[in-house]
Amino acid sequence: MLALHLLVSALLSYAAISLVEYVVHRTFMHHMRLALRLRSHFLKQLCHNHMARHHKRNYRHSSAHDEQDDVRWQVSLAGLLPNILIIIGLLSIDPLSAAVMFGVGTVYGIFWWAVHNEMHRQEGRSFADNALFRYIERRHQLHHQFPKTNYNLLLPLWDWIFATEAPRQQGRKHTAG
Repeated sequence: MLALHLLVSALLSYAAISLVEYVVHRTFMHHMRLALRLRSHFLKQLCHNHMARHHKRNYRHSSAHDEQDDVRWQVSLAGLLPNILIIIGLLSIDPLSAAVMFGVGTVYGIFWWAVHNEMHRQEGRSFADNALFRYIERRHQLHHQFPKTNYNLLLPLWDWIFATEAPRQQGRKHTAG
């Protein structure tokens, strides 16, 4: 019974963390008007760094020392705060699931940065040579071509659910918003 509890907690944690990634990316990193309306300097910086720098550059970054676009602490904080609130709420209901979500979130964050950096910087990581990575990278390249699509990096579930998946062929029109 404990193994089932851990498995279900891990799967639900992964889905919840991925949903937070989707919402933060779509809502706060792609909509400057919202940051201005909320009068949040942090959200303005987050959106500017993502849209005016990260999306306006070549997909491949030349080196680890070139101009920062997505600032690691800003993106991490934007994704971490909502997840911490969920974990705090979950502590009173199911402490074991809260602990599992914390662990899954930690692994998710580390893996997210490793995958994202490999996509843009081609650092030669061992996982970059498999079909799953190439699929995830292709989805991310399409996000750079069609910024109103493919908000999830590691789990396309929410793009499928909210119909924000990019067209598979470059010439097709997309209707995601």
